[in-house]
Amino acid sequence: MKSLNQGIFTFGLIACSLFWQGSSLSAATKYVTPTGTSPYDGNDWTSAYSNIQDAVNACLAEASTIYIRTGKYAIGTQIGVGSAVDLTFQGGCTGSGTTTTTNDPTVIYRSTGNIKLLAATNSLLKLDNLSFTNGFGRDGANTLGFTIHLMNCRSTFTNCAVRDNSSNGSADSGQYGIGIYASKGSLVLRDCLFQNNLDAEGLIQYGGAVYASGGAVTSINCRFIGNTAIGNTAAGGGFFLTSCTNS
Repeated sequence: MKSLNQGIFTFGLIACSLFWQGSSLSAATKYVTPTGTSPYDGNDWTSAYSNIQDAVNACLAEASTIYIRTGKYAIGTQIGVGSAVDLTFQGGCTGSGTTTTTNDPTVIYRSTGNIKLLAATNSLLKLDNLSFTNGFGRDGANTLGFTIHLMNCRSTFTNCAVRDNSSNGSADSGQYGIGIYASKGSLVLRDCLFQNNLDAEGLIQYGGAVYASGGAVTSINCRFIGNTAIGNTAAGGGFFLTSCTNS
């Protein structure tokens, strides 16, 4: 059975039980460019990090914003976020102050290997003007998110694109979310594009673009184009939601 999603959708809040404790701390700011600039301490554009993970590691303990210049960022190791207090990824930056442009996004893509692009747990995240592409991260028999994996996070994606990611077909007995996998917490999608997130004939596939379980999901003015879930048991080429109730 093949589930194909195409079009523009606006969803209300889909709410499930949610437990969260947050903190209010001082703010930090870090900067990243595709090449970086010596001494690579991330304190401003003239000394920017060249690696997004380096900026993340410096920002977990306090409310922080990472400004990421426009361009392409090839990664060979997934970006990992754990217990971030309040972390904002601001893409599309021009390299002048905090000025951004929506015409030239920041593109994060897999250069090689079996990796997701982003994996986060127990974190408060905001992501703006980022594009995630060519994700392919297997977990084993059951893969929970080939591109983005969120566990017990409060996450907001704005003006982001999740496109041209894929699964690997029958090598996995269960595949959940080629684009985004979100378990518990909350997920807000605003003005985002999900396109060509494709299942490769999996045996069990749920959620070509987004799989969400046991949390709250809001989608506002997002586009879902050409996403698929294919297999003997498959559902939700665009969205697959479980353990949720409408409100």
